[in-house]
Amino acid sequence: MSRLTLALLLMLAVLTPAQTIQSQRSGRWSDPGTWSRLTGNGALPGPGDAVLIQPGHRLLLDTNQGLDDLAHLDLRGQLAVEDRRDYRLEVSRIDIGRGGAGGARLRVGTPARPFGHRFVVVLDDRYLSPNYGDPLEHLSFMVHPGATLTLQGQVSRGPGLPIRSWLRLAEGPQLEVGATRMVLEEIPGWRRGDEIVIASTDFDMTQAEVLRIKAVNGRTIDFSPPLRWSHHAGVEFGVDERAEVGLLRRNIVVRSSSQTARRGGHLMAMRSGSTHGNLQLGGVELRGLGWYGALGRYPVHWHLCGTLAADSNWLRNCSIHDCFNRAVTIHQTNGAVVEDCVIHDTWGHAVYLEDRVEVDNLIRGNLGLLTRRPDTDGQVAALGDIWPTTGQPFFRSSDLEPSTFWITRARNTIVGNVAAGSAGHGIWYDPDIAAPLQSVGTWQDNVCHSNEINGFHQEDARPFAYDPSRPNALDGLFRVSGLRAWKNRQAGIWNRCYGQALFEDVRLADNRIGVYFSSEGIQHDSAFELGIGPVIQQLTSAQMMSAQVLRDAVIVGESSNRGNPRTPVELAWPGGPRSLPVPSEPQWELKGVEIYDGFIGVEDTVFRNFRDAVLPQPVTRNGETFALRPAAALASRGERSTLVPGIPWGVDPRNMVRGLDLDQSVDHPALFAIAHAPVSALPGQVVNAPPGAVVNAGNGLHATMIYDLDGSLGGLPETYWVTENPLLLPLGTPPAPRVGPHHLEPLPVPGPATFHGGECFAQLLINIANDAGTSAITYIRFTAEDRANGQLDVYEIHGSSASEGRRNYVTTLLCDAPSRSQQPFERYRLDYPPGHQAQDDPRDFVLKFQFGENERHVMLSIPYHGGPPSSIVCYPEVDPQRSLYAYPIGAPDLNAALPIFDDGIHDEWDYYYDAANERLILKPTLYDPNLPSGHWLLDGRSMIMDVRG
Repeated sequence: MSRLTLALLLMLAVLTPAQTIQSQRSGRWSDPGTWSRLTGNGALPGPGDAVLIQPGHRLLLDTNQGLDDLAHLDLRGQLAVEDRRDYRLEVSRIDIGRGGAGGARLRVGTPARPFGHRFVVVLDDRYLSPNYGDPLEHLSFMVHPGATLTLQGQVSRGPGLPIRSWLRLAEGPQLEVGATRMVLEEIPGWRRGDEIVIASTDFDMTQAEVLRIKAVNGRTIDFSPPLRWSHHAGVEFGVDERAEVGLLRRNIVVRSSSQTARRGGHLMAMRSGSTHGNLQLGGVELRGLGWYGALGRYPVHWHLCGTLAADSNWLRNCSIHDCFNRAVTIHQTNGAVVEDCVIHDTWGHAVYLEDRVEVDNLIRGNLGLLTRRPDTDGQVAALGDIWPTTGQPFFRSSDLEPSTFWITRARNTIVGNVAAGSAGHGIWYDPDIAAPLQSVGTWQDNVCHSNEINGFHQEDARPFAYDPSRPNALDGLFRVSGLRAWKNRQAGIWNRCYGQALFEDVRLADNRIGVYFSSEGIQHDSAFELGIGPVIQQLTSAQMMSAQVLRDAVIVGESSNRGNPRTPVELAWPGGPRSLPVPSEPQWELKGVEIYDGFIGVEDTVFRNFRDAVLPQPVTRNGETFALRPAAALASRGERSTLVPGIPWGVDPRNMVRGLDLDQSVDHPALFAIAHAPVSALPGQVVNAPPGAVVNAGNGLHATMIYDLDGSLGGLPETYWVTENPLLLPLGTPPAPRVGPHHLEPLPVPGPATFHGGECFAQLLINIANDAGTSAITYIRFTAEDRANGQLDVYEIHGSSASEGRRNYVTTLLCDAPSRSQQPFERYRLDYPPGHQAQDDPRDFVLKFQFGENERHVMLSIPYHGGPPSSIVCYPEVDPQRSLYAYPIGAPDLNAALPIFDDGIHDEWDYYYDAANERLILKPTLYDPNLPSGHWLLDGRSMIMDVRG
């Protein structure tokens, strides 16, 4: 036979529809009388057949004959598998309940009677029948509405010996390179020949190793090949960094026939109307599944199933590994259970809540490791994962930072999971900002380690806020309890949100940053009532908006887990070789809590082992040379080398700590990096400032501050710790000696929330209309005058784009006491960039004064050409009757005051127009008539001054 003839015959075989053989009654599969062919009776299903089990028929699979080469299994009745032998079913497609056949079922074991032999389903795409058109319809294991798939493998080796899905190493010495024996924390119920995976305990997730068991003796496992990496087995300061070990092999297997092209099969439960399919998988191994990048083709997929019946759908004690497109997708489905599973070596987000509407799902006790980033080298298109109708790839852009657990609604139970290695993040919480307020589920006792970016990650999202009008209103507070995060290259916890979050009972170690808290941009709208801990007890029942609180935590800079150092700098690290979060940037600071924007509270937290390190060799970056890797319990956002204008952001002056526990192992309680530099040190920046003036980098670094409530940070209770910034020092204070970029200046105050004449701080937001000629105002300059030595200190505050063509500038300023400054003077002077034309100066702008003490104010001088403004409207942000505090200026009397609040108390000047110098001096004041003087005025009571030309 010629090669051409053979090729034509093979092509004809591929394109020819399979013969259909169907059941004609209930009975045994091995009984020829059970079957009827369209072309004749009396033969069992065989190679190339499409098998149809008719509705109402119940069959018992009791033979392997003919199972290894089927085109299609169309199960519209019921099929149970006899537990007397091993089986291998090789088929291109399986449908359960197709065509509306409610009650269809495939059952291999049950939870009460697990299947004891081996049952293997191999999905093979050799039969590309035109009946199914789209190649993506092949390799499918579909559970249609009203149908049920039950696969229940072994869960024990006998009474009292469960088969554990995964365990940790027993506490003790680490497993060294070359080891062939491990001791587990419990008896695993595993046996000789099983395949297992041990997780990385370093920053590099690829140090996870797949092993085969040679012998089991109680908790002791002998395995091969020998370990290529060391794996930690220690617990230190309550941080458990023991390696997890997971079981990959199970007696029921669903896999793909070929993995070379990353085109694997998939299991899917679907819905129609109020009826959904049911997936019930226990003790099952799912291997080589998922079509790389293809929409809807995932190893396990609940697809648009709606609200599931209670305890009807689960994935328990399973392993999902070597898969190509996620692991488990829960898509517009509520009530699914994913529990006690091992998920190893997958692409893109592994456990994936797809549409941000999925609630009431239980994701508990799972181990996920080696979550890969999809390729960006063109293979996506080559592998057929471009949807023809849109031309778009199916992996989301967020898959470039994949997470092992991608959770999109708070109202799910996320408990006891381990994210042990991802090319992105361990757990990524990414809720829909526009989602309606609802209760929050339980997020507790999860572990994140060995992730390339962050352990727990939330970025630019709004957790559900407190709503006092709802019953059980605190149900909306997003709480994360019992989180453990270690050996993450960036942060153990990265929580950047526009709302409120509480992290309690936290244990962190060996992350470059333990905790990063931030709000989503500048705070500017309504807030909620907060009462979540003594650290902010004086704020209880007050309104505030963004609040990130850490309570009852232990944060370890560097533990005894040294990892597997490989680079020259790691091998030469002082004190002995140690792997580094980013070996190429050894000078990056080691931080316990990083201070950024939004309210940050830290309470009852232990810090240990934050030690400076002398670099083996100095490192030069951006013209600056570093010889030291500093370490601190608290540190400002940004690195010391930030000497160029950055993204504008402001620091909340209410940031507070109390109950800190620091010992001699912490070299720096706090390091606040302020980018002081001579004017000439900023390339491209021209500042008309006197000699000796300093310029800020253009962001909140210049105003980093923490309020030490009980003295546990620096020994002085009720003390502000601020950057060495003359703008923030009391009048007449001589500038402190500069000690590098980390100098701290303590400002003691008499009480935790009542200053009564002492200095305090508030945040000022300036919103400038971007009229013609003002687009060049990318930054504004603040000058502090009246210094003890006559020095002028200039700071550039760079703006961010706002709505309607406006631009925001934000900074923190030192407030004057109510008894001071009974006459106009320039405490702070604002100017526009050099070269800006006076006739182009904006005449419309808004000042927002917030986050300070009641009845405090600042004096601010602003260029204002062309005469005084036509009006200044003043009002509290939450007051809908804005006209209540609106006063037209008209023709001003330079010798008269304009009382903003006619309460008989305020008699200071509220504005002053200096016609000779064409400057407007304003006195924005924090005021709430319902609060006594000296109490915090929080967000939602911000004071607005709206200046109109």
